[in-house]
Amino acid sequence: MTKKKPVSGQAKKMKLGFGLASLMKNVTFVFLIAFLGVVYIFNSHYAESNLRKTKKLENQIREAKWEYMSLKSDIMQKSTRSEIGKKLDGYKDLENQNLPRKIEASKS
Repeated sequence: MTKKKPVSGQAKKMKLGFGLASLMKNVTFVFLIAFLGVVYIFNSHYAESNLRKTKKLENQIREAKWEYMSLKSDIMQKSTRSEIGKKLDGYKDLENQNLPRKIEASKS
């Protein structure tokens, strides 16, 4: 039978790949992974911020649209002939001057 030599702590580290030499060899890869993690976190925060801004602007657009539609309907209602006639109640002469006139042609 052969006797096995006891393995020292340094040899175990080298065998598993956790030594200082292997760490220095892979430090660029570790920095790359860390950089990609930071970029990923920044991108997710940026996307959420843009989403919040978009929702806020959509709400402002919706409110402005409702305000526009209510003002437009109010103006359309106030500009009808009957409403204008009610406002010009004391000015009958002005209302009669603007009535359309019928032109009749003689039969010859």
